[in-house]
Amino acid sequence: MQDFQNEAPNSPTGVLNQGDHSSGISLPETMKEDNTNKKKHSCPTCGQKFLYPAHVRDHMERKHENVRHQCSKCKKYFSTESYRNTHQEKCPGTVFGCGQCDQQFANRTALQLHQRAAHRPAEQPTRKRKPDDAQPSTSRDSPSQKRPRSERVELDPIQPELAMLPQGDDELNEGLRAEYRDHWSAIRTAHRTGQRVQDVYNFRLEGLDLRTLYDQLQAMFNQQKCRFKINVSFGFVLRNSETGAFRYFHSSHNQGRMLEAPILITSQENFNQFLDTIAHEDILEWARQQRPDTKWVVVMVTNMTVSKQKS
Repeated sequence: MQDFQNEAPNSPTGVLNQGDHSSGISLPETMKEDNTNKKKHSCPTCGQKFLYPAHVRDHMERKHENVRHQCSKCKKYFSTESYRNTHQEKCPGTVFGCGQCDQQFANRTALQLHQRAAHRPAEQPTRKRKPDDAQPSTSRDSPSQKRPRSERVELDPIQPELAMLPQGDDELNEGLRAEYRDHWSAIRTAHRTGQRVQDVYNFRLEGLDLRTLYDQLQAMFNQQKCRFKINVSFGFVLRNSETGAFRYFHSSHNQGRMLEAPILITSQENFNQFLDTIAHEDILEWARQQRPDTKWVVVMVTNMTVSKQKS
């Protein structure tokens, strides 16, 4: 997936340079054309177009060449060289191993998701009724018709740790930290599963490089037992360029999801296409389009919410 270039190098993670507040995060006039018209680099195999040659290389390795790149520190494999390089820069050389099988994971969150999906204790079989006490069964009583048990999985602490907050000593970061704390319950990594129609997976972001979520998204996919539709939205913090006030924009309150229509997932190939799609979306421009008006500046994208609808 691509490296997003909109982050300010000397700002807190995921925070944009403010620049001229009167213009929000508007792009220069020469850059406002549709990204579709700027995709000049084509895949020689399927013809799909991309903005940069590096995106073509990642696409070919993922879609057509089945190349695997291994981290030299933890020996984990990645589908593209850019995935591997991004991971390897931060890899401490340790992995989280599952105590019930031989699988290993790059972070604790992916391990927890795997253990819940693969090693959850099986339900005890119900006692068979004797002929004399048997009762007519109905569709509501049938075990196969039982509604799945709803479950909320908390993967971040109830209160944010200091290291999880935006860093910096200036006034901007102090206000940003206060807004972050106030809406921590909506930002932190937590999932609601077992819903009748739609499960929701929320991931706290530490930047705009969605490749850091690859293991967690793959673990989510591995839990699924039937086809489903998927879409994403993002939560972010706004700052008023006139008053300096901060405001959190909930991902659940967005007028629409990032994708015009949810993507139907029936296989690993479909899921890889979904990952490829969200990797090449301009998250900051999408967030900018959700603002109430141009007085509000997007200063930080805080979380990504994945909506999974049963199909």
